[in-house]
Amino acid sequence: MKIFACIAVFLPAVFQAGFAEGQKENQSSMSAGDSMTAPAMKGSDDMMEPARKGFFDTTGLAPYVVPFTTEAAARALAAKGPTVYFFAASWCPNCRAAMKDIRASYKSLAKGATLVLVNYDTASALKTRYGVTYQHTFVQIDKAGKPVAVWSGTSTVARINSRISGM
Repeated sequence: MKIFACIAVFLPAVFQAGFAEGQKENQSSMSAGDSMTAPAMKGSDDMMEPARKGFFDTTGLAPYVVPFTTEAAARALAAKGPTVYFFAASWCPNCRAAMKDIRASYKSLAKGATLVLVNYDTASALKTRYGVTYQHTFVQIDKAGKPVAVWSGTSTVARINSRISGM
């Protein structure tokens, strides 16, 4: 019985100490580009906004590419033309590649189409609504917010255009 009591007292402390040490190790092994709190500059290769936001910068890309604000705003865009959510994470290499092409080619997005950039790391309810389970997923919505098409793996504006339904 004394052994059980000893284990019950010391085991949680051991796990907590191990968890804390693992957290330190994970934080120290991340590169600056991987950390959501690492400093990043506008216009850098990963096109992240300053670290306080920790997400891709969409400055200058409107009205073709806009950041997600609300579902109502996205539905209003969808009432005017094809609207595609892009669930992206600034730490995702595929998302970074797609954003590099989007930044270079955004004006060639299909006529009237809008790409709505959604922060994969913070949009839990939206991910659940559309069944998004990993970053680098695209969801075209209609004016009611219902999914028209869902896909992933697209890295260029040309490929996004080819996947937009109704174009």
